[in-house]
Amino acid sequence: SLLIHRKKAKELYDAGKISELNKLFNTHTRKLESYFEKGNFDLIRKKVGELKIIYTKFDFVNDQLMYYDAKLLSVSKNELKAQEKLEYLIQNYPNSPKLDNAIFLLAEMYFKTDENQKLIDIYGRLSGENTVKHQFWLGNAYFNLGRYEESTNVFKTFTKDPEYGFKA
Repeated sequence: SLLIHRKKAKELYDAGKISELNKLFNTHTRKLESYFEKGNFDLIRKKVGELKIIYTKFDFVNDQLMYYDAKLLSVSKNELKAQEKLEYLIQNYPNSPKLDNAIFLLAEMYFKTDENQKLIDIYGRLSGENTVKHQFWLGNAYFNLGRYEESTNVFKTFTKDPEYGFKA
C-alpha cells in the first residue's frame, strides 16, 4: 500500500497535477491530525514515517513534513529537537500553510520554558488570530519581563473569558 501511494504521488507529480497531489497529501495529513487528537502515538509515528517515504521528494510539502515531524518530536517529549525544527521552518518557509500552526506550537514551548522574549518575538510573525490561551501566554511573557503596561493591555482583551479571565 505504501509503495502504491508513493507511485501514485510520483505519477501525479510527473503529470504536473500538483493540485491533485496536494489533495492526496491533505487526505493523509487529515488522518494524521486525527491521530494527534486521539493521542495515538504509535499511529502518529507510523503515519509520519509513511508521509516521509511517500512525499519526501516533493519540495512543496517539505515544510509540512517538517511541521509534523516537529509535532511528533514534541509529543514524544523531545522538545529541543522539535524547537530546532520549528525555528528552522518558520525562518525558511515564511509562506508555509503550517506557519501559524508552527508558531503556536513553538510559542507553547517558549511559554513552558520561560523564553519570554522569544515568545513575544514569534507572535509578531503570526498571520492569523490568537486564541485566548495564546493571548494569555503573550500577556504572561510581557509580565515576566516587567513590561507591565503591555501585559495589562493584552490581559484586558480577555478579562471576561470563563477559562482565562480570572488569571488576568
